[in-house]
Amino acid sequence: GPGRPMTPHNAMRRYGLLKPPQVRETIHLEKGFPARKNKVIKGTPGTVETTSPRNIPQQSIVNVVPLPKGR
Repeated sequence: GPGRPMTPHNAMRRYGLLKPPQVRETIHLEKGFPARKNKVIKGTPGTVETTSPRNIPQQSIVNVVPLPKGR
């Protein structure tokens, strides 16, 4: 959501990532674009991620925010 981006360390823990993310992307999907919410397997309990069986079009990425360096 909007607001201060979480630190790369917290994002790794919450979403079960293997390496720290470098950016936070805001995506706007057109109505009818296939998307689903899935449980995050190795992440914090209760956390969901949005996935799609199709590739996300480049024009759907509306904002890219660099994450702070370090922890």
